[in-house]
Order: sequence, then structure tokens, then C-alpha cells
Amino acid sequence: MAKLFRSALFGYNKKDVRKYVEEISSNFYSKLEERKEEIEKLKSERSELDALRAEIESKKAAISEAIISAQEKGEKIVCEARDKAQKEYDSMQKKIADENQKLIKIRREVLNIRRNAIKTLNNITIDTEDSEEGVEE
Repeated sequence: MAKLFRSALFGYNKKDVRKYVEEISSNFYSKLEERKEEIEKLKSERSELDALRAEIESKKAAISEAIISAQEKGEKIVCEARDKAQKEYDSMQKKIADENQKLIKIRREVLNIRRNAIKTLNNITIDTEDSEEGVEE
């Protein structure tokens, strides 16, 4: 900003110089106030951002804990389900084995009944043939 001062005795006109210095000083203080306001505004924004960051970090930690907790609960549920399924499987296997033993026992009984029936029928047939032979004589 080039400023031309009027000449005066022994240098420049004091009024012109004083007016110029006052203008520059006024502009300087005005700019200084603007910068101070801007700095305060930025400090305020920074404080808000710091608070927001802290809140986000807190929520992030809470979410991480919730995820870990959910994973642990999920693993526990899966383990309990596996244990229950294994117990149920073992129980069913035992029931199948018991039922197979009952089936084998029933088959043996049926086989014995057949044998006895065949024996009885053979005895009846023999008795009938003997009695028929006795009648024919």
C-alpha cells in the first residue's frame, strides 16, 4: 500500500503521517480482533470435536465389548447345543440298542413258539396217525 505524503518543512506533513499511522493501526487492530475471534471459534470447534471424538471412542469401546460379549454368548450357546445334541444322540443310540435287544428277544421267542408249534403239530400228527391206525385195525 503505497501512500504519498505531502511535503512539509523538515520532511513530510505530520497530519498525513499521523492519519496514515492511525489507519494502519486501526486496520491492524481490526484484523487482530478478527484473528482472535477466529482463534476462539477454532478453539471452540476443536473442543466440540474433541468431545465428539471422545464420545465416538466411548461408543466404539462399548460396541467392541458388545460384539465380544455376543461372540462369547454365541460360542457358549453353540457349545451347549452341541452338548445337548450329543446327549440326545447318545440317549437315542441307547434306546435303539435297547429296542434292538427287545427285537432280538422277541424273534427268539417267536422262533421258540414256532418250534414248539411245529413239535406240537408233529406230535398231534403222530397221535392222529396212531389213533387212525388203531381205528383201521
